[in-house]
Amino acid sequence: MAPGNELHRREAAVANVQIFLSTVSAEFRSYRDALRHDLDRPNVTVKVQEDFIATGTETLDKLDEYIRQCDAVIHLVGDMTGAWAKATAVEAIGQRYPDLIARLPALGPFLEPGAPVLSYTQWEAWLALYHRKVLIIAVPQDGAPRDEGYQLAEVERVAQQAHLARLETVGRYAEIRFASADRLAVEVLRSKLQDILTLAGPSQSTAPGLVFVFGAPLGENNSSSWIMILKHFGPNPAYNCKVEFLDADRKNIEHQWLVRHPNTPFPPPGLVGQSQKLINIPEAGPEGPIGNFLWNPLDPDRQHYTISISCRDGAFVERWEVTRVNAVLRAKITIEHGPQWIEKNPNLERTVFKCEDPEFTSTPLATALPESSPPKVHPGWKPNHRFDFPVAIIDPNRYLQVAVGLNDCGCWNILTKHFGDNPD
Repeated sequence: MAPGNELHRREAAVANVQIFLSTVSAEFRSYRDALRHDLDRPNVTVKVQEDFIATGTETLDKLDEYIRQCDAVIHLVGDMTGAWAKATAVEAIGQRYPDLIARLPALGPFLEPGAPVLSYTQWEAWLALYHRKVLIIAVPQDGAPRDEGYQLAEVERVAQQAHLARLETVGRYAEIRFASADRLAVEVLRSKLQDILTLAGPSQSTAPGLVFVFGAPLGENNSSSWIMILKHFGPNPAYNCKVEFLDADRKNIEHQWLVRHPNTPFPPPGLVGQSQKLINIPEAGPEGPIGNFLWNPLDPDRQHYTISISCRDGAFVERWEVTRVNAVLRAKITIEHGPQWIEKNPNLERTVFKCEDPEFTSTPLATALPESSPPKVHPGWKPNHRFDFPVAIIDPNRYLQVAVGLNDCGCWNILTKHFGDNPD
């Protein structure tokens, strides 16, 4: 069977897919590592050049062996060439594949005695073409960040541009232009690689690692001061999380004002007070607290929030509502994959987590500021005070304590659990 038919042989069942990420680590290691994480699945093997350097066998030979068996090569081409391939290794490749020049004439000048050299990373692309593998070429946009090891040398930059030009002579063009690691991952997963990954089944982590927000009254159950608690979700740590917290009630009032004043681009400062908050969290895990912040809802008995969450595991949207029903606070919480994920996976379940108290009743967004608000309550430690759960208190050591009722506490349980950490 021809090498190009390798993928078809696997389609009868869930495939073991092999992918090679080809790039110069000094320039794009963080991009490569993030992409490797995004491609992770139980039956997907992702290799990089460093996996073969310390094997005791010539690097080019090991690269050829793996690429010959893999399904796709993702080739990132920046300004750095990486190490140059040894002449003896190139000679061995030419002897192993006598038809190499006939199949890929652009390589002819590099196989002659005393010829100019190609780097190992450049050879990875040509070996993928020779073995008829899926080759996805990606180049950075102007201004795309580089890693700390990046060094711009004009001779290498010119060599990389010449490399891309040679690939174009055989009809292979850069199909992805990326500005960040996140955008690279999005575009790669939108490419023809998606058809290959479909054979491998779903992603390994059924519960992604992320950070979400939930709150509780501070000091008293009817307090107008709430504490918004950042919580970890998932079996694995969450990395590089950007959490944009939006008070949907305040945002709706701002929107209504703009509708009534179409010639004004922004609502007046202080119309509804602070309506959003941005939090960056480098890393969060199941083992400890992340943090919190204070918030004064317009109406503590009827609250609506939307939180945009962007972590290494992807983008997510959290929505939660709070309604006081028969003097008891009831909640509804959903966390879903972001719009781009939904667009790419229209037939997959979009919901990551959902909880709704049985007695929860939905309420409309606020359209105007309330005429009056409950008085603020001092957030002190009240060990003998009886109150309706839930409530948050701060003890004399300035530690946050979240009190949850033993019965009938519904979704408030998430304040004392790390959802996804334990499937039970």
